[in-house]
Amino acid sequence: MDPQNVLTTAGTVLCGHGAPPPAAPVTGRVALGDGAGMLRVRLPGVTGTAATAHPVLVTDDVVPRVVDGCPRKDVSPPTPCLTVQSVTPGSTSAVLRAGGAPVLLAGLDGVTEGQPTLSLQVTAGQSVLRAV
Repeated sequence: MDPQNVLTTAGTVLCGHGAPPPAAPVTGRVALGDGAGMLRVRLPGVTGTAATAHPVLVTDDVVPRVVDGCPRKDVSPPTPCLTVQSVTPGSTSAVLRAGGAPVLLAGLDGVTEGQPTLSLQVTAGQSVLRAV
C-alpha cells in the first residue's frame, strides 16, 4: 500500500485491534462518512455498475466516527475502540483539497480510546490518485 494514495469511500479503515479482510467476520471497522462528493476517483478498466466513481475522504469522514465491533474485550477493564477521536499530523494531503478540506491519505493514522493504542489499519480503495 502506498501511503500517498488518496483514501476513498471504497477503502476501509479499521481500528488497530481489528481483523481485516479476508478474515470473517471483519472486526473493528470504522463507519466512514459519505466523502467529499466534489472529487471522485473512478478505477481504470472497470466498467458497468462497478464503475462507480468513489468520493475521496476528508477528516470529517473519519472523526468522530464509530468503530464497529472492536474485538478488544479481553483486558481488565476492557477498553475497546468506540470512536476515532483524531487523526495524526501527516494523515492529510498538504496540497490536494476536496470541498475546501485536505483529503485523507492511505498513510492515515489516528487515535481511538482503545487500549493498547495501535495504529489504524487503512486501505485506500484505489491506487490511481496520489497526493503529497
